[in-house]
Amino acid sequence: MKIVLAGASGVIGRSLIPRLTAAGHGVTGMTGDAATTSLVRSLGAQPAVVDVFDRDRLAEVIRSAHPDAVIDQLTSLRNGNYPATNRLRTEGTRNLIDAALAAGVRTVVAQSYCIYVPGPGLADETDPLDVNSPAFGAAAEALVALEAIVSEAPHGVLLRYGNLYGPGTGYASDGAIAAQVRQGKLPATEDVTSFLHVEDAADAAVQALGWPAGP
Repeated sequence: MKIVLAGASGVIGRSLIPRLTAAGHGVTGMTGDAATTSLVRSLGAQPAVVDVFDRDRLAEVIRSAHPDAVIDQLTSLRNGNYPATNRLRTEGTRNLIDAALAAGVRTVVAQSYCIYVPGPGLADETDPLDVNSPAFGAAAEALVALEAIVSEAPHGVLLRYGNLYGPGTGYASDGAIAAQVRQGKLPATEDVTSFLHVEDAADAAVQALGWPAGP
């Protein structure tokens, strides 16, 4: 398949590109940072510098790539910028899906997240996202919007990842979360969440190309 990967230079994108190429796919790796084009190319993708808020440029790149599928891994979580990530997941995803649909793309795989409404036992994909959370309500609202937008694609697959750990994440030994732990700024609570290794997240994105639509 020909695939356009949005967020190619991110922590998942860096693991995902080699897996896609190993599976025989041709990859156009979109990045918003021109300084990362050499990295994207070295991983096996054809780099394309794109600001996803530039609708005309985005449409041009996707149209020129003639993709069979688009994978959306857009975030600004590397720098802990949650408002920017929410905008990417709403306005950025809107632009990406509009461009994909205009180019005749049927399959879209997108990164979502597991901010579920509290309840007994373990959550699953049928549980609602917690838009009323005092801490994470804005993020959950952005995810609800993202999931609705991606579901406009004929085959939209949503990956509700857990908290990523592994190289390049905040939970790596040199990451921001690890620094908070060392400084005693991350106390233990009764909250429960799911953790997902970044390489497993990348593997899931490859497999999801053939999974049923939905979360």
